[in-house]
Amino acid sequence: MMELESADYVSSIIGERGTGKSTRAIYQARNLRRQMGSYIIGHSPAGAIGHWPDVMFHDSLKSLENGLAKKPMFMHFIASGPSPEEVMQFGRAMALEIRKRAIKDAGFKFQANRPPPPGVFAPPVHIVIDEGTHLEKNPQHRDKTPGKFRLVTDAQLEQFLTNLRHEHVTMSWLIQAPTRRNWVYMEQANRFNVFRYVHEWGHNAIRAAGIPKEVIAQIKALPDFRYYSWDKDDPNGGKFVTLPPPD
Repeated sequence: MMELESADYVSSIIGERGTGKSTRAIYQARNLRRQMGSYIIGHSPAGAIGHWPDVMFHDSLKSLENGLAKKPMFMHFIASGPSPEEVMQFGRAMALEIRKRAIKDAGFKFQANRPPPPGVFAPPVHIVIDEGTHLEKNPQHRDKTPGKFRLVTDAQLEQFLTNLRHEHVTMSWLIQAPTRRNWVYMEQANRFNVFRYVHEWGHNAIRAAGIPKEVIAQIKALPDFRYYSWDKDDPNGGKFVTLPPPD
């Protein structure tokens, strides 16, 4: 568990198809589950993230919710049906209920839009977006029903990402293609895992984030399952890591 408003994990996993992004996302989620007790949910079109012994796929949010109730320590992914935005909406609502319950169980009164009392702990919700390009291409046409969480504009997506810590939500976002939404996400990420990537857009994005030019030259020639790991908050800089093969 983590103290409310202390979860600060926004991870960007970049790379070409087959280089190891999905494997890294699964190992990353397992580590968060072990370290923080995180609930893991996500969106993976057609189950592309792969079949793992602790992963369940669903075709509706109701099925995902039921799966979480039965097997809370599994990772639960939407493979068809609801959009990534709806999964993010579900994760945010789930985290709100977790925060409410934790505050009340600690003997305090929950107050919306107010910082939580110090010393209250709860498991965060970790959201994995397997491919950012599957966010709806025309978000301005989304339903704007009052009271419902809708990512209507890039600005609202950015606002959601900057508020994740206060929502008690962490995120990982797998990036293969250059899109505006992926750029918006990378601007807010504080952890980067960069596999082989030759697209100039990706190089510009990670260079803007602060990864040195000489490292980018090495990234272009990385073998599968080897990546550059960099944490913006780590004064020691980044390092190259070899990922164990899928288990």
